[in-house]
Amino acid sequence: MTLGIVEVLQSLAPDRQLNLWFREIVSEGTGRLFSIADNGAWTGATRPILEAFFHARFFLEMAVR
Repeated sequence: MTLGIVEVLQSLAPDRQLNLWFREIVSEGTGRLFSIADNGAWTGATRPILEAFFHARFFLEMAVR
């Protein structure tokens, strides 16, 4: 879902790159699979995913407004 939101945001200005820090947050919060070992470090494993999603959702909401 996060990557879908990022695609929509990028489509609003295809000739420009999204903010570097935003792209870094999205990169760190997407594209990984969970393993059983992640249960032992739950907040460390899930925080980047949630941070990326909430940033993307917020920026999409602001774009709609």
